[in-house]
Amino acid sequence: LFSEDFTSSDIAEAVTRYPSWSEREGMIRKLFGDGVFGDKIVAESKAKYLEGTALRARLEKIAVCWEEMKMKVERQIMSFTRMREMFRVAGCPVHPREIGVNAARCGASAIAAQMIRSRYTVLDLAFDTGRLHAVVEAIGSAWE
Repeated sequence: LFSEDFTSSDIAEAVTRYPSWSEREGMIRKLFGDGVFGDKIVAESKAKYLEGTALRARLEKIAVCWEEMKMKVERQIMSFTRMREMFRVAGCPVHPREIGVNAARCGASAIAAQMIRSRYTVLDLAFDTGRLHAVVEAIGSAWE
């Protein structure tokens, strides 16, 4: 996510990529259905969904705080390579296929994970900046 900067010049593109609520709800319903479970996820996603000036304000704040967020994340989160090696040494599965998950399912799970909680996470940051799919693709290629 942080391999490329997000600046004020990226806001217009992010706004363009951001789906309308009806499109967003359609994505959620496609993944989770129309039952109670789907209804709950729609409510969770709606709680953090922004439009118009509120979306633009969030993106402006993200652009201003990008470097600070990047530094905090880099200090707080262990590198993928190091974590994978620690798991390998401990005898844990280190590849999705080792637990019966293919790369496509792994990516779809990351996209779905962004939808299921109202709490704002790094996946939401990727979604809001229009980079979620690129991030998921990069994660998928890291397994290869």
